[in-house]
Amino acid sequence: MHTSNFAIFAVIFAVLIAASYAIPANSIMPSPVSANPGIMKWDTVNTPGSDTQKNDILNPHIPDGADIPTGSEVYYLAVNGNSMLASVLLDSNALAAPPAPAPAGTGQGVFYASTNGGMSWSISAYQSLTRTTGWAAANLPWNIFHVAIAPDNPNFWVATVGDTVGGASSLPYMVWITNDGGTSWFNANLPALGAAEGIRDIAISPDFGGKYDIAVGTGNGLATGRLFILQTSTLGNWMLQNNPLVANMDYICLKFSPSYSADSSLAAVYADATATYYNIASRDLNQKTILQWMDPAGTEVKATESGAGSSPDFNTLVFGDLELPSDFSGQAASLRRAYISLYAVPKNALNQTGIFRIDDTTVYRLMDTTSTLNKDIWTIAYFGSYASGKLLAGEKWGYPCSATVPTWFTDSPTTCPIPCWYPALKPTTGAANQGTCAAGAHNGEGSAFVAWNHDGSLAYAATSSIPIVTLFTLWPILLPAP
Repeated sequence: MHTSNFAIFAVIFAVLIAASYAIPANSIMPSPVSANPGIMKWDTVNTPGSDTQKNDILNPHIPDGADIPTGSEVYYLAVNGNSMLASVLLDSNALAAPPAPAPAGTGQGVFYASTNGGMSWSISAYQSLTRTTGWAAANLPWNIFHVAIAPDNPNFWVATVGDTVGGASSLPYMVWITNDGGTSWFNANLPALGAAEGIRDIAISPDFGGKYDIAVGTGNGLATGRLFILQTSTLGNWMLQNNPLVANMDYICLKFSPSYSADSSLAAVYADATATYYNIASRDLNQKTILQWMDPAGTEVKATESGAGSSPDFNTLVFGDLELPSDFSGQAASLRRAYISLYAVPKNALNQTGIFRIDDTTVYRLMDTTSTLNKDIWTIAYFGSYASGKLLAGEKWGYPCSATVPTWFTDSPTTCPIPCWYPALKPTTGAANQGTCAAGAHNGEGSAFVAWNHDGSLAYAATSSIPIVTLFTLWPILLPAP
């Protein structure tokens, strides 16, 4: 990383990291992993810039060895087996840096791809996208926001795109697709969105009969979000779906069922003017519509003992995450289990935050962050089935003095009413110079984005120091020039 005269971004990116699970020293034969204080330890994998012959997740427009201060932020991560995509936000020096300024049509939001589990990264797929006719002809500084990989096809990718950061157009409003691992791209022609309306989340279904469904959930800060779904057999024919029976709402998270070809279900988290809800849509795959939502109003994501309206509304909810077990089925109440994390500003008794498990319509609070200052969960990652699995959580805030961002692990999210959570022995890097460097200070921007690989043997995390206050400032904030 180029760090000369560049203190504020000295620890910008917590690189991809592998979680190793401790086996007791007296064990002769391998045994199943069990929870203990030594369950998780993060190690650095190929720190960006460590190999001068590679273009890692830094700045694709600055040649190796150039003494130009610049930084980058990883703010979205997609993983499928050894295939990985990382949305990367470059600081404003990146685009004008000589002797290799960014080409026309390049924004500060780009993406990198890896085909070997994060051991090396390439910008070539992004460059292929920028050379696509529709992109190049527009000659606008478009930015990459979300990235996604089909759960059963490492070469089928989707990216959301928006204009220059600042104003309504800063929100993502386009969808681009590749089915050959980034060699060729096409604009999926999402219908025009309304004023200040932007894409809040995207999801790709598993393959069903040689086809995929792509879901896009939107919001505009006025709780008039919409849900669009595109079936790849009819590209360009986006279908507007029926919302749950909630007067006004913004979508936050979407996730297709892993058993989609059998149960035709889509899980969603959304917020209205009073609360945040979880719901499951049952779809007609032939007609490409939603037949019904399992609960007309949805299940509120809050502690069961709390009154209605104790979860964040669309004004206070900043970010959320949604995970489903591998054998989830929207058609069977006994398999309708989901894990959800919420981060809100402010947080209080009427804006509860933390990690929740929902079994059908019964809510369990697995980690309560509501009353703990500067303890908030940014993302979660689950690996396992309904009966058993392991849950990983990345915090929003880090420790500026030690440049670390906490992550948490439990292998008992399904059995304990309140699981035993274990911190990483060696935390991820991040949050340096992002808060107050004082003893115990836990107020540096960290935003740990976590994910598991295909068999749960490795976990990944990326951190970012992009300050985010509300859901609708999530995308517009760029790094200032150092």
